Amino acid sequence: MKKIELAHYNSDDGGRTFLENNLTELMLLPLFHPLYDRFSLDMTTLEVAILKQSEDYKYIAADKAIYKKIMGNIVITYCMRGYIQAFILQLPELAGSLKYPRSYVTYAADKLALSHATDLRNMLNDNKSVITEITEDIIDEIDLAISRFSDVLNKPKNKIKERKSEGTEKLAPNFQKVGFDKELIGTFLEAYKPNLASGWYNATKIGAGIGRRHNSLLYRFLDSNSGTPIYKMKCIITNGVETIVKYTSKKGYLRLNSLEVGTYNVTYEHPTYPGGSRTNIGIDDHHTAKATIKLTKIIPPPIVPNPPLPNT
Repeated sequence: MKKIELAHYNSDDGGRTFLENNLTELMLLPLFHPLYDRFSLDMTTLEVAILKQSEDYKYIAADKAIYKKIMGNIVITYCMRGYIQAFILQLPELAGSLKYPRSYVTYAADKLALSHATDLRNMLNDNKSVITEITEDIIDEIDLAISRFSDVLNKPKNKIKERKSEGTEKLAPNFQKVGFDKELIGTFLEAYKPNLASGWYNATKIGAGIGRRHNSLLYRFLDSNSGTPIYKMKCIITNGVETIVKYTSKKGYLRLNSLEVGTYNVTYEHPTYPGGSRTNIGIDDHHTAKATIKLTKIIPPPIVPNPPLPNT
């Protein structure tokens, strides 16, 4: 599960705990039953999807470790044979290349281990005429070990592709579904149990702060004469409670997502463009505040040489 998905789940789980703690009071309201039942069903569906995904990846991770070890043991065994024969034949360069296969394969990261194992396999194959201990059958054995590890190494990525093609990648749609009901329950509490509304929003505020609500600011800074994007414009954004410092991208964009509802001020400065500010920028739920700011580059005054000193 991605970090943002985990944070969303934690916020939803906080909401569930809040409802369970206040269930006696809330169940007296007939309209609450369908909301609670739907929310509980969505949470159950979400947990099943998370469990399914974690089980898939758990087995894939175990397979990766097993096949990496098999590949490593085979490559190490035959590299050591090749090293001994190259050493006896006084081929120091070849011997040196085959001397430390354990570091190159067993202790390397997965993708690097696969790459190093392939390189060592090619080295053994290219020198079969010299290292007579290495036969075609041995090269085939190494190839099979590399192939098996390569297949399992790409399984997580292939699994995601497979799920997406079949429409069975459940996590994102289920997060959205639970998130909708969470907002609906919040509105219900404001209408029928205002004394519980603030507690509900506090219990679920993690999700609101990381993208549950699509509140954003998108500004672009351009040169007024050429239309060129202004890169690394320093921008200070504040809502009176929190202050954020960001720099514009190479395309001149200042982009902030997942903002709290409120009023914001943006102050900007740059070494070669005049600074300025925009105030009272309103950010509402599911709203993006957009603007394009065009600035004229500051042209430094010409350097006037000092006049010559008079003859004395």
